[in-house]
Amino acid sequence: MSAKEWFYRGVLWECARILDQDEFESIHNDQRWKNDPVKLNQYFKQALLERQRQHFRNVIDKLHGKRVVFYGAGELYRNNREFFQDLKPEAFLIDRRYATPVSIDGAPAYETEDFLQQNKNADVFFLTFIKSSPFPRIKLHYRFGIPNERIHSCTSFL
Repeated sequence: MSAKEWFYRGVLWECARILDQDEFESIHNDQRWKNDPVKLNQYFKQALLERQRQHFRNVIDKLHGKRVVFYGAGELYRNNREFFQDLKPEAFLIDRRYATPVSIDGAPAYETEDFLQQNKNADVFFLTFIKSSPFPRIKLHYRFGIPNERIHSCTSFL
């Protein structure tokens, strides 16, 4: 099997994960995609991006008016702050290894451990902005007992 065929099959597999059945069948039956798997990969990336954006629009709607804390304020947050501007975080969490600023975009900044110790049983939802890392979810869930359904990882999408 050629590298082109392997690539096509890999992208097609990913398409099957996210597309509805009709859209997938249409792609699978169209020979043009098989002839140009790079274009299919571009289509897949755009489709995935749109689904991710819609997912986070739904998250924003669901969390509107609730207590929200953003974990991380680096490049990923800065690149996506406008998308999340309707959520007004009550705080930003920054890990101790970084210098903790006093505030970020008008919300107070805390060292992660300090905030979580003071708000152990608080009804708070977390959006994590740490690029390509599961560590914030692991830390919030296993170390501090935050339920997974209260943690939303905004790791690399927009």
